[in-house]
Amino acid sequence: MEKYFSFTLLLFISLLVNGQRIWTLDDCIKQAIKENLDLHQTITDNKIRSEEFRQSRMVLLPTLNGNMTTDNSYGRSIDPSNNNIVSTQLFQSSASASSSLLLFQGFVNQNKLQYNKLNVLKGAMEEEIQKNDIAFKVMNSYFDYCFSRGELKIAQDQCGLSMMNLHKINIMVDAGIKARIDIADMEARLALDQFKLTQAQNNVEKAKLALQQLLNIRDKQPFEIEDKIGLTMIEPAKMPDPDSVYDLASKHLPQFSEMTIDTRLSRLNYAIAKGGRTPGLSAQAGYGTGYYDTYRDANGNRISFNNQLTNNAYQYLGLSLSVPVFNGWQVNKNTSIAKWNLEKTNTSNEIKKREFYSEIENACLAIKSAADEYQSAMVQEKASSLNLLLVNQKWEQGTGNMLELTDARNRQASAQAEMLRTTLQYELKLKSIQIFAGSLTF
Repeated sequence: MEKYFSFTLLLFISLLVNGQRIWTLDDCIKQAIKENLDLHQTITDNKIRSEEFRQSRMVLLPTLNGNMTTDNSYGRSIDPSNNNIVSTQLFQSSASASSSLLLFQGFVNQNKLQYNKLNVLKGAMEEEIQKNDIAFKVMNSYFDYCFSRGELKIAQDQCGLSMMNLHKINIMVDAGIKARIDIADMEARLALDQFKLTQAQNNVEKAKLALQQLLNIRDKQPFEIEDKIGLTMIEPAKMPDPDSVYDLASKHLPQFSEMTIDTRLSRLNYAIAKGGRTPGLSAQAGYGTGYYDTYRDANGNRISFNNQLTNNAYQYLGLSLSVPVFNGWQVNKNTSIAKWNLEKTNTSNEIKKREFYSEIENACLAIKSAADEYQSAMVQEKASSLNLLLVNQKWEQGTGNMLELTDARNRQASAQAEMLRTTLQYELKLKSIQIFAGSLTF
């Protein structure tokens, strides 16, 4: 029974380990987008913009208002039938409906409608831009975590090699091949390697925590990423053409759509400001009626309620023209500011385009540089590994010294770290170019 329980427990633990989720880069990006509260705020702001757009359409419709009053007066009051002052009780009731429609005011409302419509599109572009920004942050954090894990593996190998050499040197000292001072040198080397191992472990935890924070995953939760990142063999690469990447980016990236929208918004804002100089023409119409208990017929009898509603009915239809003559220079000020804001928008868009082209140029150059550096690091790693093998053989034969062995191991570790760094740098910049070109979306 005890053996059966132990077997079941081991099987359960194995299933838990095997069933643990392995996070890919795409998984991390999607999780970060899902959990980002700033993005949620932007989505809520876009709902507000949609409501403002809906309201701007309603402004173009006529207004309709109804009014109804009932009054029972005591004491001195005015008799509505003859406008005489009386001291008797009076009862009166009236109802009316009115409607108005703005016919023309320099197309201000129409331009506001287009402005709010474009503002909704701008909000959608801002949402996509935020998603891309989140993706870039996650990619950098993800590759930092991969690099720190790779450095940890190198530190573990170096520490293991030092422990193995310490064991060998003890045997060699006992055999009289090496002096005891070599043991002290190797112990010092092992202590240094253990210190570097501790640093590497701490760097892994820091990088892991930074990535988990972007994904809103608690530190105590199981978290593991795939290990194949950074293991790609990089062939010699040509530098991607920045102009071609920029042309693709201008067609796919939301930043360029946002710049176009910003220009159109500034132009509409300028048109709205100029609309304040034009006269406003509006139409009004209304209908009303009332009942008054003092209304009498020729025989002195009170006129019935239904007859009064018919007899007292009135209608009106009119046009109203408002001409801006002087308003404290407010319209001219608004027009000038809107014109200058249009110039600022155009200049700002040019600055953004230049900065974006520079960013693409740097990314293209980084891809070629990473590929070239990887090739150099690969040659260096092969040479340093062979050198370490020869120096180690020489040292084991008793003809080498600790300085040569330490230098050979340092060069090999440095070459391995450079291979890892350049591989990750290449993959990171390659994914950045894919996002710029529109071939990688989230």
